[in-house]
Amino acid sequence: MGAPALHSAAPGINESTLLCTSIITITGITKNPWPKKMPPQPPPPPPTLNVILSFLLVGLAWGLTTPFIRRAAKDHRPPEHPVLASPAVRGSWWKARVYAALFAVSDLLRNPRYAVPLVLNLTGSVWFFLLIGQAGVPLFLLSFVVVVGC
Repeated sequence: MGAPALHSAAPGINESTLLCTSIITITGITKNPWPKKMPPQPPPPPPTLNVILSFLLVGLAWGLTTPFIRRAAKDHRPPEHPVLASPAVRGSWWKARVYAALFAVSDLLRNPRYAVPLVLNLTGSVWFFLLIGQAGVPLFLLSFVVVVGC
């Protein structure tokens, strides 16, 4: 007995075309062209000595820059600002305080004796938060105990 006859509504499709299409479809189902990817492995934790040294560098960045920031702020002599003496600013307590604060901050940040140590100090703060995220809290506490000597 032969293969059952296939009746197709589409002209030009015969038994061999359907058989070939079926084999390709079955093969395509059994062989996945996109194999599953393994989830990415987390990076290994940094060595403890590197973390402790990194926290020491952050401490140095904070500790060595703070005296320079204090001295620059203490010795700072801001220039006169005519806007602060204008009647419109002097007439409003709020405007006088806001303008005075903005000029004080702007004058300090323009002073390199203040701005350079401040940038180094703030960079140390960024390093600190990056280290906390990388090392984790338990390693941070260990390094704190080692550094402080508790």
